[in-house]
Amino acid sequence: MEIILLTKNNCPQCEKLKKMLNMNPKTKGILDKIKTVHELENPEEYVKLTDEYGILSMPALIVDGKLICLLYTSDAADDRISVD
Repeated sequence: MEIILLTKNNCPQCEKLKKMLNMNPKTKGILDKIKTVHELENPEEYVKLTDEYGILSMPALIVDGKLICLLYTSDAADDRISVD
């Protein structure tokens, strides 16, 4: 499973998503397996992915080529993301 997290500076929603993923028993430990693409650290890939998926807000998760945007919490993502 390939998981990409798009993030940027001063993004409270990004921090909430990271905490939610780390605290949820179904996704605990997943952050170690996620590829993070930061707006300032990898601007070329960030722009490529935001353009390709039409992403306008952060945070954004791309799981196996499918866009999942989570602003706060979402049980819907639990079934698509797991540590297994």
